[in-house]
Amino acid sequence: MNSALPQKRVMVYRDGRAVGEVHQLQLESLLAQGSLEPGDYFADPESGATITVLDFLDSKPRRAFRDVRPSEGDGQAETAAESRFEVVSVIGWVLFLIAISGVAGALYLVHQSQVEMAKLRGRIVFLEMGLAAKQAAYEGLQTADREVADPDVVRGRLILRDMSGHRVPVPAAKLLLFRRDVIEEYLWEKAKAAPALESDIARAAYFASPLPDAIAEATTDREGRYEFKISEPGEYIIHTGIASNVNARPGARLWFVAFDSRDPINTPVDITETNGVVNFDPVFMVVGGRQ
Repeated sequence: MNSALPQKRVMVYRDGRAVGEVHQLQLESLLAQGSLEPGDYFADPESGATITVLDFLDSKPRRAFRDVRPSEGDGQAETAAESRFEVVSVIGWVLFLIAISGVAGALYLVHQSQVEMAKLRGRIVFLEMGLAAKQAAYEGLQTADREVADPDVVRGRLILRDMSGHRVPVPAAKLLLFRRDVIEEYLWEKAKAAPALESDIARAAYFASPLPDAIAEATTDREGRYEFKISEPGEYIIHTGIASNVNARPGARLWFVAFDSRDPINTPVDITETNGVVNFDPVFMVVGGRQ
């Protein structure tokens, strides 16, 4: 009976991957055990065509397969083949389980990361809201006790410290209002033609005349207060000069104080020793007036 059928080994494939090498006589038993599937296929040694396990078994007399017994050498080969097939199957299952475990672990880590990020975003939003509230409260405190003028008006005071360090108003001081670009161009032109001057008083007198035509003029009252009407929004400069100390410390005798009428909070533009001209380079002669 053994000579009636060829006894050949074949490599069985499933979905393009090798399942294992088995003897043709084992196909029926492995299919019955579930180790092989009907759709698994191999190359028929007789015809060379690819054929599924089920089609192969249907094309052969089942009794012939049941009656045929492999020789002793074939039995040992079949046992070894079954062992290799089982090892391949076990390894496949182990790799599959490892892959599933890795995917599950990665998904868990991604989920945990998303949860932590959501918590952090919520915390950041909470902190930003708290910061905005504190900032608003701080700005309210900053402006609560400060005078705020109308949008088309600029106000301020001319106040200097006397020899004792006390702040004293300067009354009857003449102040001139200019567009900022006009004064900046004027200062640069004056600096180009400046002669060698030995004292700050002489330099102050040089840069204080002759000035361009002013937009407006004001005089400080008894408390050193002044006020200008602003007809057009923009950047301006207030100029004044004091020939003597006027009960103030020496050195503060010339001012080109800048401000922007479009500032959101129209606080006073005060003229003090802190924004007086101390460096007669045009880059440093214009100083901001809002505190």
